[in-house]
Amino acid sequence: MNSDLKKHAISCLAILLLGVFAYFGTLQAPFLFNDEQTILAPPSASNAEAGWIASIFSQPILAAVFSMNRAVSGAEAWGYHAVNLFIHLAVGLLFYFLVREWVRLARPEQRASLDRLPLFAAAIHIVHPFNTQAVIYISDRSALLVTLFYLAGLLAILIFLNHQAAPRTRSRVTVGLAVLFFLLGCGTSVVAATLPLMAAIYLIFTTTRQQRDVALMMAVLSPLIFYVLLRILGLENPFSTPGQLPPSLEERALYMMIQIKAFTFYYLPKFFLPLDLSFVPYVRKITTLADWQFILSAVGIGLGVLVFKFTKSAVIRWVLLWVVITHLPASSLTPSDPVVSEARFYLPGLGLSFLLAFGFLRASQKFGAARPAISNLGMTSIIALLFLLTLNRGLDYRTPLSLWQDTAMKSPKIAQVRVQLGSLYMQQKEYKKALSEFQQAIDRGTRGPEPYYHAGLAHLELREPKKALNRLQVAVRRQPQSAEYHLAWGRAYQQDGQYIESMKQLQLSRKLDPENPKTRNQLGQLYWDMKSYYFAEAAFQKAYELAPQSVDILNNLVSANLALHEYGHAIHYLKTLQVLDPDDASAQQLLIAAERLQAVQTAERLQAQRDAGPLAGEADR
Repeated sequence: MNSDLKKHAISCLAILLLGVFAYFGTLQAPFLFNDEQTILAPPSASNAEAGWIASIFSQPILAAVFSMNRAVSGAEAWGYHAVNLFIHLAVGLLFYFLVREWVRLARPEQRASLDRLPLFAAAIHIVHPFNTQAVIYISDRSALLVTLFYLAGLLAILIFLNHQAAPRTRSRVTVGLAVLFFLLGCGTSVVAATLPLMAAIYLIFTTTRQQRDVALMMAVLSPLIFYVLLRILGLENPFSTPGQLPPSLEERALYMMIQIKAFTFYYLPKFFLPLDLSFVPYVRKITTLADWQFILSAVGIGLGVLVFKFTKSAVIRWVLLWVVITHLPASSLTPSDPVVSEARFYLPGLGLSFLLAFGFLRASQKFGAARPAISNLGMTSIIALLFLLTLNRGLDYRTPLSLWQDTAMKSPKIAQVRVQLGSLYMQQKEYKKALSEFQQAIDRGTRGPEPYYHAGLAHLELREPKKALNRLQVAVRRQPQSAEYHLAWGRAYQQDGQYIESMKQLQLSRKLDPENPKTRNQLGQLYWDMKSYYFAEAAFQKAYELAPQSVDILNNLVSANLALHEYGHAIHYLKTLQVLDPDDASAQQLLIAAERLQAVQTAERLQAQRDAGPLAGEADR
């Protein structure tokens, strides 16, 4: 017994060390893509207003975990990365112990040679580069968290099924834990609903017809039945995400077809040959049933069905069902964005990790039982290679720019990728590079307004108002209710000297979004260019009321009040600027100048009053 405990302790330590060394360097990665807006933004109350049933199916557990993370880590990205890594390591440990139960699927004569299978399978999963996105991209935590609850619940069920001779109290605790983890999983992702089904399939695979207990089978499946009934009875659209418009039948069909193609042409090949992984994988859309990749995918699925039917290996059957069933809920009827995501394969990939380790150990037996060192060396080499690939893949996530540069190189045909990369170049003031990316997005024939809008902004920064007007006109035509687009169009007219047209667009932007301080500030700048300083100051003042922490607006207020000789007001705003940015040398110099000008103005007024005094007295006499 002590020997077994020591072996398990060493194996678990090896799994933990592999995971820590593979991902420790990524703890310093920043927030990526839409991390900040999805994680740091306050929770929406829309689901609660829709009813308690809708809130159950709107990932409340995931929201609660993020909320606790915010309470501890605030806006520091490393704290969120640490939690993701912790969950990934916990999944690796659970998978290790779960594979010990899955070994029962192998034939009795094979089991003796599979003592290293749990360690190898868990090690493959923990360092596989296909899991990098789920671990590093914080917004994909749902994939990690639902897998954690899924494995914990399944392990509890399998322990109960495989050890029914255990004391009754222990059995009740095990069943209670299984139900608890199932509920936590369902509160994280819809994928968890398949947990009872996989447990029932395991029961079928490990028992004969004579041994099966119908009552036990129904008890195992009852949580799934309850979940489905609750969705059907409690949701208006049970097969759609709560709070979103249900897709049409055609949209569902096209989405499922492209998922079939993605499964065959991206997920499977990239898992077994994890090179050129992409944050936003490109899979060509399906427009016709004659799509050759879809046809090949359908043929491949047909071959998989034949393999399942004729194979005598319960392991292969189990893996096939695991991959399909755990992948189906997230990639079937309800369209998701992006269409293909590596993180979505985090849970299904466990089955392939198990199959890869199992297949290697079975193949290595051909060298003879007297050569276990060859088997260990071969599997260690595979794990080492995956480890190095994961380290290399992690480097792509070190900055947002490096991530999107890598994504643009591997998925050059996706317009949104070009827009994201161009936006990052804009932030770094590399406007020509940004414009090149936006132009490539436009050349892809995108129907959306974003590439045109961002290209217009780039032209504005390059002082090319004519070109900006052309691009922004297209953006506004495609999305006429966007206040931001009208604001940019107004800026372009202003830069081109067409002040009347600029005023029209800025007024329309203000009408669409009255609380946008950027529009008010731009109106002030337009009035300034028109030398209407009083109107400019009024517009800047309104912008300041909406955004009192904006340094740009405060600087504009200072300029306007200096132009109007309102030195007292200018001094007030300059002191506010110093509070916001004590190291602003220009604000300090302007403050000194404004105080001197105010002193001169005060002295001139006093002198004027003294000069006017005797004259006023003579007039009275």
